[in-house]
Amino acid sequence: MRTVLKNHDEVAHYWANQVQASGTASRMFFEGKTIFSHGHHFEIAKIVKYGVVLFTENTYSSSTGKHLTITRRAIPHHYKIFPAATSTSGYGNCTVTTDNIQNLTYYLQRAEEFLNKTVRARVLAEDYAQTAKHWLSIFIDYAKEFEVNAKPFAKLFDKLSDAIDNFKIPEKRLAYIQAKKQAEKIAEQARKQEWKDHLKQWKNFAGNYISRSIPECGFDYLRVNGDIVETSKNVQIPLASALLLWRKLQQQESVKGEKIDDRWTVIDNSNQYLQVGCHKILHTEIQAVAKQLGY
Repeated sequence: MRTVLKNHDEVAHYWANQVQASGTASRMFFEGKTIFSHGHHFEIAKIVKYGVVLFTENTYSSSTGKHLTITRRAIPHHYKIFPAATSTSGYGNCTVTTDNIQNLTYYLQRAEEFLNKTVRARVLAEDYAQTAKHWLSIFIDYAKEFEVNAKPFAKLFDKLSDAIDNFKIPEKRLAYIQAKKQAEKIAEQARKQEWKDHLKQWKNFAGNYISRSIPECGFDYLRVNGDIVETSKNVQIPLASALLLWRKLQQQESVKGEKIDDRWTVIDNSNQYLQVGCHKILHTEIQAVAKQLGY
């Protein structure tokens, strides 16, 4: 087993897909279901069960911030990611807690924090109220996912929920909000165009990956570089392995559970897309690449 991996992206992908028990590359590593930045003192995230990840909200340095971004990008699209309460035992230390009560308490604290900000906010009061509401939604989803008895939190939850429901926007703010929504609409259109430009550039070998933060990036993309197929998540597989899978798809063979290059497992093969590890690739994208190769 190769434990010294190529780069941070490979570390994150191996961890997210649990390809092996451990792996490391330049101050970023994982052991089992936990991935770390710089050392055991800083836990980035934990896979607590299949499809569910607890992820720190803390950061320590610019390099740790990059590790967090790479890790989040590697997590499969269908996984649920919950923010985690983190315990700190010293400067730069971060331990992701799996304690359900601590996490639920943290979510309500965050909701209360943003709700309190609405009192004095002149411009961002509505945004703070929406963020508080979002934290309550996380609370509900978490309690449901982990089947936690949330009754002990009912009084505080109801108090916060009522305060958010009764939040009113001052009349003088309505014009600002309407202008803001229009600006957001224009910005969204610009982001969509940026994504199209980014994809075109990536297809022409500018850059190693496409950011999932861009709206249309719910699916992943492919390009052929010599005898290697590269994905928009910066994963490389031998062209021969990709073609072997392609032929099975063409023959309508069952490919679920197949291993590609002895690393990536085919999770699903729906009418719309093929899911391999943390990748969701549209069949139209696969067909386009096959046509490019003359198949």
